[in-house]
Amino acid sequence: MTVHETIKFAADLRMSRDATETERVDACDAILSELGLSHVRDVLVGGAMRRGVSGGERKRLAVGVELVTRPALLLLDEPTSGLDAAAALSLVKVLLALARRGQTVVAAIHQPRTTIFDAFDHLVLMSKGRVVFDGSPGGCVPHLERSGVGALPPRTNPADFLMDVISADEKLGEECRTLPAAWARAVEKGAKTGSRSDAAAAAAAAAAAAAATTTTTMTTEDVAITMRRAPSARALSTLSRIEQGPTLVRQLVVLTRREDKCRRGANLTTVNAAQSLAMAALTGLFWWQMPDDTDEHVMERFSILFFVIIAQSNNVVFACVNTFAKERQLMLREHAKGMYRPLPFFIAKTASDTVNTLCLPCLYATCVYWLVGLKRTAEGYFVFTAAFALCILVAQSLGLALSCAIPNLQVAMMVAPMLTLMLMILGGFYVNFSSMPSFIRWLSWLSQARYAFTAMVVNEFKGRTFECAAGTHARYGASCPLTGEEVIDALEMDDVSVSTCFLALVGMQIALRAVAYVAMRVNFSRMNA
Repeated sequence: MTVHETIKFAADLRMSRDATETERVDACDAILSELGLSHVRDVLVGGAMRRGVSGGERKRLAVGVELVTRPALLLLDEPTSGLDAAAALSLVKVLLALARRGQTVVAAIHQPRTTIFDAFDHLVLMSKGRVVFDGSPGGCVPHLERSGVGALPPRTNPADFLMDVISADEKLGEECRTLPAAWARAVEKGAKTGSRSDAAAAAAAAAAAAAATTTTTMTTEDVAITMRRAPSARALSTLSRIEQGPTLVRQLVVLTRREDKCRRGANLTTVNAAQSLAMAALTGLFWWQMPDDTDEHVMERFSILFFVIIAQSNNVVFACVNTFAKERQLMLREHAKGMYRPLPFFIAKTASDTVNTLCLPCLYATCVYWLVGLKRTAEGYFVFTAAFALCILVAQSLGLALSCAIPNLQVAMMVAPMLTLMLMILGGFYVNFSSMPSFIRWLSWLSQARYAFTAMVVNEFKGRTFECAAGTHARYGASCPLTGEEVIDALEMDDVSVSTCFLALVGMQIALRAVAYVAMRVNFSRMNA
C-alpha cells in the first residue's frame, strides 16, 4: 500500500466508530505532516521485492501507524536498527519532538551515535538487572572512571564505552559469578535508587516517575530511551473511544480493501497471465482439436479432463499453504492492538485469495476447452468451467486448512504433496473405484478430484454417440455405435449426477474453510498464551 493508505488503514480500524471520514482523513494528513512524510504520501511502502520509500521513512511510518489514536504510551522496539547514522538521528529527532509536544514514548535504541546519546535527558545504566548509574548522561562516564573501571579512550563514543564496560562485566559474570571490586563499587553507588529486574522495568518505572524528560536505560543489547508525560484528558478520551472499536462489518470492509490493495500486482500480473496462456497453448498443441466421430479418442478426452484438474489444483494447494504462514505475526500484532477480530480477518483474507486464485486458472481452462475441442456447446462449457472452478476452490480451501493447522511452514510443505497426490490417485482416472482395495476405497469420497472429474466426464459424454474405429471392436460398450452413457458406465461414474458433484464440492469447501478457521483460532490462542 502507499504511505497514506497505510496510515488510513490504521485510522479506519483504531479510531472511534463515530469518527467521520473527514476526521479520519484529517488525522492522517496531520500525522504525515508531523512526521515529515507528506512528500511521499502516495508512494508505495515497498519491500524486498518492490522498491518503495526509504528505510528511515518506513520507520517513521511505523510510528505514524501508532499515532492515529494518540496513545498515552508509545513503545518502539529498536526503531533505528538497519538505518544509517543520518536516518537514525532524523528518527530520534521526531521522537524527541513528539515527547516535547506531550507524547509518551519508550524506545529501545541500538548503538546510538554520539549526537543521539547527547540528546538524552536522563540515563539509567544497568548490569545484570542492577542499577549502575541513574542520573544525567554527562555524569555517567566520570562516575565510572572514579569507580576504577577505566578511562574513556580519546575519540570514543561514550555509548560505545559504556557498552564495552557492561559487556566485559557480563562475560566476567558468566565465568566466575562475581563482580570486580571497582565495578561492585559502581553498582553499589548506582543502587541507591533501587534495583530493577531488567532494562524495560527501569524504563517503565522512570516513565511513571517524572515528566517532560528523556530517560535512557543501557544494557548489554540496547539503549532504551523514555520520553514521557502524564496522560492528558485528551489521551484518556481517545482510549475510551477506542474501546468501542469498529463494527464487524467495518472491520471486514477495511480488511478486504487492504487485502485487495496489498495483492495488486502480486498474482494478476502480465507475467502470470502470459505464463497461463503459454501453458494453455502447449496443452492445446498436445490435444489439438480431438476428433469426436469415433471412439478412438475417448481415452484422450479422459486424459485432458483429468490433466486440467491436476495441472491447476496442485499449484493452488502449494500457493495457499503459504497464505497464513507469512502473515501470522502480523495478525497477532494487529489483533493485540484491538484493531480487528479473527473472523473478519479470515473472511477478508480468504475472499481476496479466492479472486486471485480463480482468475488465471479459469483463463487457462477456458483456452484449453476450445483448443482441444471438447463438447462444443455453451451448456457444456459452463458446466465444465463450474466443475473446474469448484475443484480449484476446494484445493484452495485445503491449502488454507494446512496453512492454519500446521504453523511450521516446512512441515506443511512436506504434508501438502503427499496429501494432494493421494487425493488425485483417488480421483478415478488412474485406478477404477472397484479396483481399489476395499479398506481404502471409501477415501475416494473425500477426494475433490473424484467429484470434479466425474462431473466433467458426465458433462462431456452424456447424450453423445461415437462410431467404432475401423477394424476394431467396441472399446467401452457392447456394440457400435458407442454411446456416452456406456463410457460413463465403464468408468463407474453412472451413480453420481453433475448436481450431486457440485453439492459435494461446495460442502467440501465449506467444511475445509471451517477447519481452517478453527485451526487458526486454536493456534492463535496458543501463541497468545
